[in-house]
Amino acid sequence: GFLEIAPEDGWHTYWKVPGSGGIAPQVTLKDGNNIRLERLDFPAPRVFEDGAIRDFGYDTRVMLPITLKQDRPGAPSRIDASIFIGLCADVCVPFQAELSLTVSPDEKPKPAEVALVNAAKALLPEAPSADFAVDAARATDEGGGALLSLRLPAGTDPAAADLVIIGPDGKAFGKPKRIAAEGSSLIVEAGPPGSTTGGSLAGKTLDVLVLAGSRALETTVTVQ
Repeated sequence: GFLEIAPEDGWHTYWKVPGSGGIAPQVTLKDGNNIRLERLDFPAPRVFEDGAIRDFGYDTRVMLPITLKQDRPGAPSRIDASIFIGLCADVCVPFQAELSLTVSPDEKPKPAEVALVNAAKALLPEAPSADFAVDAARATDEGGGALLSLRLPAGTDPAAADLVIIGPDGKAFGKPKRIAAEGSSLIVEAGPPGSTTGGSLAGKTLDVLVLAGSRALETTVTVQ
């Protein structure tokens, strides 16, 4: 299935890591109903910047694919879900909805429903590939930052590419600084906001989202 959020004009909701502020969408299922939430996926967000504020989210209709799993396959199940999201414009407003649905073992999804779920999944960021990847991540000599070497799709303007980097603590790094670009190669430096003397990132993992034109890549890298 999927969770659809359609902000009105001037409003936006948030990615799984909101950034400087905001509320990430949350889906909570009641225990004991033979169904549990296995994962909630997110399409690539927009980056909203206002001075030092850097948020990640969606200001148009978005579909978040939801994967549910039965503990006892084939047995009757019931979905009792609580959905919590934040919607922001000049102010932020929390929104909560409750959903209850009985799932019959014999019930088959309709073709139109399958098509919608597949369309939602098709918008998710891609995995690393031969022409689009993070080739290396190296800790900076001083401070708690990292240098990332990227391979961008052919024809991509490195100056237009953007990154969202999530540190080991689950928080977003500051805006990456472009160090060098040549052809489809790009090197950026990033680290926690305001960090210049923090501990080394060597050996730690970073979650990296790369936005390059119409394509988006999401991967995890270990800093060397």
